[in-house]
Amino acid sequence: MAITVLSPYQVFFIDESEKLWAVLKDGRCRFVKSVPAFSCFSAAREYICGVEFDGEETTVLGTTFGFKDDGSAPMFRQWGYCYYPALLETKTPYVAVMKADLLNAAGTADMIVYKKTRKKYRPIYQLRAKVVPPVWSPKCKKLYYITAGGAFARVDEHGGELLAQNAALFCLNKDETEFAYYDNDHITIVSMETGNTQKVIAFDVTALSFNQNADTLFFASSKDGAHNIYAYDRSLKEVALLMRTGAKVNAMSY
Repeated sequence: MAITVLSPYQVFFIDESEKLWAVLKDGRCRFVKSVPAFSCFSAAREYICGVEFDGEETTVLGTTFGFKDDGSAPMFRQWGYCYYPALLETKTPYVAVMKADLLNAAGTADMIVYKKTRKKYRPIYQLRAKVVPPVWSPKCKKLYYITAGGAFARVDEHGGELLAQNAALFCLNKDETEFAYYDNDHITIVSMETGNTQKVIAFDVTALSFNQNADTLFFASSKDGAHNIYAYDRSLKEVALLMRTGAKVNAMSY
């Protein structure tokens, strides 16, 4: 008989002070550890990757996604200012970063995808994108991101496709059968299998995440110094305040 280990945590989040927190199922919030700046959760949720600036160079750093505070280890260095490194944990790892360029329109960057070969990360392709954390699919190995024009898309070395015409933020469920995106004071949940949608009214959203079972969608909101996390119960179709936070929430994960 298979044994299922139930997690005591509802959701994890990173705030603008670069701190990782865990929200327990009883509503308590527990500080986990400090993480690097501009952090992203890796595809398999094994690592959190961020950056450190040294003059005009950026060091991409990685730390384990867990309660052990084992520090951050350098992965590679890149000239220029890079943000939100997203790691795909495979036999041959990939990392996508947003690199700032003064020639780009405000709020956009060059999204550069690196592949690790012979112990070194080498760039393999580059696209213009919004400065929004990208997300790797551990199953299909595609990279989800917001295009420079504001569309939600996914891409690999061979090409890409649009999933929504306009989006500001997004997230995937654990099974990669659904995605949710925020645009124009609404969160839209979309089934990749059927195309069916659910809409939730939400304002000033800064981060999104499904829970493990995808029966709840968490979202963070910040306005006028008030920072809150809400839970949308998909079966009841109800939104409830989960907790108030001391700082803006920049990233969330199951």
